[in-house]
Amino acid sequence: MDKISVSLNTGDIVWLMKRVLTSAMTRSSSRCRGQQGHSKHTRKPSTITKPDMTMQITITFGVLVSQLSTGYKNPQCRPGRQVIVHLFEWRWDDIALECKRFLGPRNYCGVQVSPPNEHRIFVSTDPSDPTFRPWWSGTSRIYVDAVVNHMAMVGGYGRGSGGSYYNAEREDFPGVPFSPRNFNGRDVCPTDDLTIHDYRDAIQVRNCRLLGLVDLRTGTDYVQRYIAKYFNELISLGVAGFRIDAAKHMWPQDIAGILNRTHNLIESEFGPNQRPFVYQEVIDLKGNGEPIKNAEYTPIARVTEFNYGR
Repeated sequence: MDKISVSLNTGDIVWLMKRVLTSAMTRSSSRCRGQQGHSKHTRKPSTITKPDMTMQITITFGVLVSQLSTGYKNPQCRPGRQVIVHLFEWRWDDIALECKRFLGPRNYCGVQVSPPNEHRIFVSTDPSDPTFRPWWSGTSRIYVDAVVNHMAMVGGYGRGSGGSYYNAEREDFPGVPFSPRNFNGRDVCPTDDLTIHDYRDAIQVRNCRLLGLVDLRTGTDYVQRYIAKYFNELISLGVAGFRIDAAKHMWPQDIAGILNRTHNLIESEFGPNQRPFVYQEVIDLKGNGEPIKNAEYTPIARVTEFNYGR
């Protein structure tokens, strides 16, 4: 079964990509747990406790592990491990302690972390930060939440936490660089304001702006190369895979094009010719009448199953 079972919503946090896709944090602002921002729109995460636990684990979800040997469907769990924990907006140092003290000794597979990239407000969670790398080696696998469908909210401008200038109104992100030609416009989006109004129209969902966020033209070679560059930087640091946020808002062939440009995982850690594990956020609720189905995305990689927790 090419799906991941998820029984919760992971919130509305939207981050942008440090150095590679530099701009601003968009749908969230910063009230933080430690160094990372907390969105005022974010749903409060659920917690699961057991009598023998010494601390609470925030957001866990099971991976249906079939140990596929090819493509992007192998979670890369070590033998005997199969559960990924989402430590939503936790600081790197806190994740390190959680892996060392609790998750590792109890044979959890790995951790999904919030996007490690530049954002508009507060301290950067730069993957080159020395606190980002050492804590997962030899313990838990790390899966990065990747927001690659869009950049900042229309009207936003300024400098990101890493110093990168951006102007979303002008679709100008010189730190990448991205310019208006790298974003979807009226040639592909049928709405007057370029925003999604009808989720029953797959063209709008995939070619127009989600909640006013300037929408990357992910079908082009240029944009795909820069997104893959970001993924490859994280792969070089030792991550095991990615959750692709808002995958439903990207054409399946665009996602495939990006992933085809990614490198194999680090051989010393994962073995030869291993591909990153990828799971895509595709909201396909029964009875919603929307045309986009998760079956369009399962040939590429796994998908999150939003009916699981209903």
